[in-house]
Amino acid sequence: MQKISAFHNGCLRRICRIFWPERISNEDLYKNTNCRNVVLEIKQRKLQWLGHVLRMDQNCIPKVALRWTPPGKRKQGEAKNNLAENCDLGTENGKPNLGRGTTCCTG
Repeated sequence: MQKISAFHNGCLRRICRIFWPERISNEDLYKNTNCRNVVLEIKQRKLQWLGHVLRMDQNCIPKVALRWTPPGKRKQGEAKNNLAENCDLGTENGKPNLGRGTTCCTG
């Protein structure tokens, strides 16, 4: 996510013609361009998608895929996660927090 954020900020700086000797904070950059932090935007869209999927019927493909864990062995060093754990929206006691209390910081 840090690389995506750095690329996005670099593109905004080029669009605004802010080059190396000039220094401007990211917050000022977002105010000048009327943009949001791309990481927060991605997290918010993930939450919206999860809310959409969690409201679906139990037998819908996206909801089944959310909890599905591939069978068999995994490669050495590769995490054995399902799609819900890969969403990276915060954890509570080692388990993903996907219930109704899920919130997102939208600074």
